[in-house]
Amino acid sequence: MREPHFRGWRDRFGCHVDVVDTQGKARPLPNVVNHTRGRWEWDTARPRLNELALSILAQALGEDPSLADLRAGQLECVRLADDFVWELLPLVRGNHWELCQKSVVQYVFGRNRTAAQVIPLFKTA
Repeated sequence: MREPHFRGWRDRFGCHVDVVDTQGKARPLPNVVNHTRGRWEWDTARPRLNELALSILAQALGEDPSLADLRAGQLECVRLADDFVWELLPLVRGNHWELCQKSVVQYVFGRNRTAAQVIPLFKTA
C-alpha cells in the first residue's frame, strides 16, 4: 500500500495535478478557488500558485471550502496558504513532482506549533 500523495506534471496540454490514494488510484485535484478540475499552472505567478497551495491544503486537511469560506479566511487551509506557497515553490519548478499528503499534514502541524519546528519534507519526482 502506498501513501496518499499529490502528483503534478506538465505536458503539451498544460499542467495537471492528481490526488493518488493508497490503492494507487488517481483523480484530478479539484481547484477550490474556481471549482474546476485542472487548469493548473505553477510558474512564479503568485495567484496561480496560491490556488494550488490552497487546493492541496484543503484536500490534505479534508476541508471543502465554499467561496464564502475562502473570503472569510477562517479555515485552516486558507490561513496557511500564503506561507505554504513558499514551501511549494522549490518543489514545483520542474515538469514533474510528487508531494506526500503526510508531508502536508506535518507542515500544518508544525506551523500550528511554532514555525521554527517546521522541517520541509517535499521531494521532486
